[in-house]
Amino acid sequence: MILDNARELSDRFYNYLLKCRSRGVEFNRLLMLAASDVDSVCAVKILLHLFHCDHIQYSLTVCSRFQDCVDAVAAAGDSVRTILMINCGAAESVVERLNVSDKVRIYILDSRMPVHLRNLYSAKQVCVLRKFSQEDIQQIPRWEEVFREEEQEENENGAPDGEGGKETDDNDDVMSQSSQNFRGDAGRARARKRREKERELREWNSKRIAVEEGYYKNVYYQDSSAVRMFELAHLVSKDDQELFFWAVIGLCEMFMQRKIGSTEFVEKSVALQGHVIRLTHSIDLENQQNFRITYGQDLALRFYRQWSIFESLNNTPYTVAIFRAWENKGHAKLHEFLADMGLALAQCKQTYSAMDFNIRRDMMEWFQAQAPEWNVPDLISGGSFLATYGFNQKFQINDMALGLFACLTVNSDKSSEDNFHDALDTLSKHEFDRLDRALQMGRDQLVVLRKIVQSAFEEKLFVGMTHYVQVCLDNISTAGTQFAGRPEVLIPLAHFLQETYVVMSRGQRVKKAPFVLVAQLQPPSTDGTGDFLHVVGLPGADNVAAGMKNFMGKAFRAAARQAKVELELDSFEECLVRIGKRSKTAFLDALIIALSAAPTEPQSNRH
Repeated sequence: MILDNARELSDRFYNYLLKCRSRGVEFNRLLMLAASDVDSVCAVKILLHLFHCDHIQYSLTVCSRFQDCVDAVAAAGDSVRTILMINCGAAESVVERLNVSDKVRIYILDSRMPVHLRNLYSAKQVCVLRKFSQEDIQQIPRWEEVFREEEQEENENGAPDGEGGKETDDNDDVMSQSSQNFRGDAGRARARKRREKERELREWNSKRIAVEEGYYKNVYYQDSSAVRMFELAHLVSKDDQELFFWAVIGLCEMFMQRKIGSTEFVEKSVALQGHVIRLTHSIDLENQQNFRITYGQDLALRFYRQWSIFESLNNTPYTVAIFRAWENKGHAKLHEFLADMGLALAQCKQTYSAMDFNIRRDMMEWFQAQAPEWNVPDLISGGSFLATYGFNQKFQINDMALGLFACLTVNSDKSSEDNFHDALDTLSKHEFDRLDRALQMGRDQLVVLRKIVQSAFEEKLFVGMTHYVQVCLDNISTAGTQFAGRPEVLIPLAHFLQETYVVMSRGQRVKKAPFVLVAQLQPPSTDGTGDFLHVVGLPGADNVAAGMKNFMGKAFRAAARQAKVELELDSFEECLVRIGKRSKTAFLDALIIALSAAPTEPQSNRH
C-alpha cells in the first residue's frame, strides 16, 4: 500500500500511532528499525521530537544489514504490533523476510527505489511512506503481471489421469464399450486442458521474470526520508527551525553522496524555500544564540569556512582532479589560479575566519569571474544552504552532512549503534560544540580519502578493463587511520577516485565506463582463509553526475552466479558487496562477462 501524500501520511500513519497509544500497553509498542546513514539519523531525530511531544513509546534499533532487522524483530517477539523501517526495508519482501504475524503492521520509509512489489501490493499489512510521481506509478508492473491466484487443479475422482476409468472388481466385465470410450475421451480432454494450463503458466512465468528483472535492475534515490518526516511535522503543526535544519541535512547528504544529481538537488531545495522564509520570519536577530538558515549561491569548496581556502582547494574532489593537486605542477597551477584572482597566498593559507573582511566579502565575485577562464564552472554551487549561529559562526549544511557521515563511519571502539546515537546527540539543540566536532571529523576524513586517491595515482592502480575501470586497494588497511575502516566509506572513496580519473583521462569512453573499486579493509590474516574484500560498483561518470540509476548490483549478482562465488551484502547498498579474497580473480573475470551485456549509456531517473 502506498501513502504518497501528506494527508495520508498524517491520517493513516501518525494518527494510527496516536490511536495505538490510547488503546493500552498491548498495542503501544512501536519498533523503529533505522539504517546507519545520515538521512536516517535526521529522520529519526524528527520522529523523536514528534514522539516526545505526543508521548508515543518506541524502541529504536540501528541496523547495518537486513539480517539485523530480522534479528531485532525476532528478539521483540509478539510484543510488537507496529514496525517502522527507515531506509532499510524497501528492497525486501518484509512480511516474508521478517516472518511476522498478520497482526503486525509495517511502515516503510525509504529513499531508495525500486520498492519490492510485495510491499507495494500488500493490501493492509505494509504501507510505503513515500511520494510516487505519475511516471513512478507507470513503471510499477501491473498486479496480474507478477502475481497469480493459486488455482486448484481439477481431479474429479481423486485418482491420477489414465486410472480414473478403471474398475478393479468383476463389474469390469459388464461395463459397456461406450462408457469406456466416454471416460477415455474425458480423461484425454482433462489431460489436454492440464497441459494447456501448464504451457500458459510457463509462458506467464517467463514474462514475469522478464518484467521483474526490468523493474529491479537499477537502484536509484528520490525523496529524502528526513524531508518526508519534516512534511509530516509541518502537517501536524509541530515543525520549527531546528526540524527544518535536520531535514535539510538529510537532503544535502543525498546530494553530497551522489545519490541525486545537482539539478534535482536544486529543484528540491527550491521547493523548500517557502519553509525557509516562513521559519526565519520571526527570528530575533539580537539573540546571540540565534540559529538561522539561508539559501543561495556559495563556493563549492568543502569545509572552506572551517579551513583555509588553500587547503579546501587542495582536498575538494573537484579541484583535486582539475588541478592535479598532489603534483608539483598542480600546486604551481593552483598558485597561478589564486594569483589571477588577486588573492595573496598568505591570505589563502589563513583560516577563513582570520582572512581580511574585504577579501571574504568580494571573494565570491572573484571566483565567479575566474571560473570561465579556467574552465572550472562547478566551483560555484547552483544553490547551497548556509547555517548561521551566534554572531559570525557559519557553515554549509553540505559540510555538516559530510561531518555526520564521518561520525557514523569512524572506525573506533564504538559500535555502529553507538555512533548512530552520537550523531543524534550532535543534532541536539544548541550543541554547537558538537557541530564543530562533526565538521572537524568530516574534514579529517576528507584528508584521508584524498591521500588514498593520491596513492592510487602514484602507484598507477587504475586498470582499464574491457567494460569497466578497476582499482584494487588491497592494502587500504595500512592507511592506519580511523576514518577509512568502515565499508560505507568506500562509496565516497570510489566516487572520488572515479571523478579524478575521468577528469585526468579526458575521454568520452571513460565517462561512460562503469567503475569498480576492490578494497581490503582489515589487515591480512596469517593463513588468508578469513580474508575478505569489499567491492564497490558505480555506473559511468556521466550517470553519476546526473544522479542516475545504478545497475552494478545486478551485475555483481550475475557475476557471483557465473563464478559460483558467495556474495554478501555488508550494508543496504546493493553496489557495495563483500567476497572472499580467494574468489577475487574468478569474480572479476565473471564481472567482465556480466557487464558485456549491461548498458553503460546514461539512463535518467529524473521525471
